Amino acid sequence: MIQYADTAPAESPAYDARNIELSDKQSEAWHAFDLLPQYGEMLYGGGKGGGKTWFGCLKVYAECRRIIDQFKLPRQEYPIPVACMVRQRGVDFTDTVLATWKQLIPPDKYELHVGNREIIIEGRVQIDYGGLDDQASLSKFQGSEYEIIWIDQGEECSLDAVAALRGSRRRKINDQRLHYRSLFTCNPANCWLKDEFVDRLDPGNVFKPALWRDNPHLPPGYAESLRRAYRHRPELLAAMLEGRWDVFASANCCIRGDWVLDAIGRDIVNAGSRRRVLAVDVAREGDDETVVYGLLGTTPIRRQVWGKKETMYTANRVAVEARQFGAEIIVIDANAIGAGPADRLVEMGFDVLCTMTGAGATDPSRFVNLRAEIWDHAGKMFEAGDVAWMEDDEQLRRELCWPEYRFKAGGRMLIESKEELKSPKRMGKSPDYADSYVLGLAGLAWLEKSGFRKGDVLRFREGTKAAKVTEALSPLSYDYGRRQLDRERAGAKRW
Repeated sequence: MIQYADTAPAESPAYDARNIELSDKQSEAWHAFDLLPQYGEMLYGGGKGGGKTWFGCLKVYAECRRIIDQFKLPRQEYPIPVACMVRQRGVDFTDTVLATWKQLIPPDKYELHVGNREIIIEGRVQIDYGGLDDQASLSKFQGSEYEIIWIDQGEECSLDAVAALRGSRRRKINDQRLHYRSLFTCNPANCWLKDEFVDRLDPGNVFKPALWRDNPHLPPGYAESLRRAYRHRPELLAAMLEGRWDVFASANCCIRGDWVLDAIGRDIVNAGSRRRVLAVDVAREGDDETVVYGLLGTTPIRRQVWGKKETMYTANRVAVEARQFGAEIIVIDANAIGAGPADRLVEMGFDVLCTMTGAGATDPSRFVNLRAEIWDHAGKMFEAGDVAWMEDDEQLRRELCWPEYRFKAGGRMLIESKEELKSPKRMGKSPDYADSYVLGLAGLAWLEKSGFRKGDVLRFREGTKAAKVTEALSPLSYDYGRRQLDRERAGAKRW
């Protein structure tokens, strides 16, 4: 049991002394939010019915009361904006958050200005609210200064919009800095929140799960109603009823997180465990990264990362890595920007295996393109326990679990593209580490199936279809190097 008056002297007229009963989980989250460091953030999330919206409304109100008391703010013509409360869609905010606010907060303690989307607390401080889908509201949020931001159902929001709100935490009162923090409430989803708070908890951040069983105010039979509602989707039922982030995320992920974790520390000794492959995913644009992995069998031994650079820089840097690592082959995605470095490496005399991930799959009855086939092959290797890592590679481990699959007409598998994953509503970043690594696994499989050994010469002439040459390597016979250089002209090996 807490009271609004707990956050200020009881005699303060700015506080409502009505008793508010928090659940044990809500009390724990309340205390954790108070202890966040400067610019700290808390995710209060889990299954449905955990009382997250209720908690958010009450906490934002209490923080406003704390500010009023701390600075002894008088009533004023222009109250100070100190907080914002948002959802992705304005209509959803009105139907859920604002409705909950009206139920919780005594009407004599605030003024609601619907036209301006403002809540005025005792004429002293102001809370801005609304939806991120409204440009006027978004511009107002971006141009304002706050101490506290609260984003409800954060899994619906884009990372770009969240970044803009994070940048608004700079409000000062009487030239004093405030305690800048963010609160996110959400249900489990495979999105940026999972990446930042569940898979990898950034310093200064806190994750507090919230489940229906933690909410004593739910009506009887609520859990059973969820079971009936989601019985056709077991993974959604596990997410909404038990707050299972891992199950929900892996339901349609090509590579499950537990498969990757099982690979750490595994010892595999087989014919391919000593083959050396250098895998290269070339940066395409913006904040994409060129990622180079040196694989000893399936184990990542070396890693080099740099931003977008010109063709010659990338080719020369890869050449140095290949020599130092003693790679038998260099595997590179020769789509678009990767074609230039691939050609240059061939001219320099390296054995370069070009994959055209955007091209048709070698098994078009099952896969839409080669990217889907390569990722499916990697997923099967992890699932079968055929991957071994000496130690954890956190960024790679996380990215391997990002891409999701779906099926197109005819039941053919398609994997999320880099562009889809870079969407602010998904991960906000290209999975360059993972794309490089799965290329390496494909190269390793090709080495084993082809019987190629360093020093061999296998050349495709212009116009020759690789599928005819490598059909014996099925079902993993990739299209290698459609952009072939003539060996005599290039003075190098090409296969």
